[in-house]
Amino acid sequence: MKPADRYIARIIFINKVLRSEGQAYEDLFIAIMTKANPNFSGVKPQGRHGDRKNDGFDRVSGVYYQVFAPENLKLKEKTAIDKLVSDFAGLKAFWDSIAKIQEFHFVLNDK
Repeated sequence: MKPADRYIARIIFINKVLRSEGQAYEDLFIAIMTKANPNFSGVKPQGRHGDRKNDGFDRVSGVYYQVFAPENLKLKEKTAIDKLVSDFAGLKAFWDSIAKIQEFHFVLNDK
């Protein structure tokens, strides 16, 4: 890829990240992780149980991801902190027995 093409691709990518919120941001994250890591699997919500606090994970390495992309993070700082704590507890309660948790990443769209 030529430097000019790389520069344009970078601008397009940054624009896509900055314009994505909520589910669109999560979908973008899942698409990128799926391309970047062949062991990565996104988790689709299952009825009333949802995704059990796991948006995606690498079963081989035990790395888990939970995505949070509020429209305005400054207004949701306390919500984000509370969500991080409760999401990890929920993740551990269900997923640790499926693939031992080695790492947990709370992916936050902080524009």
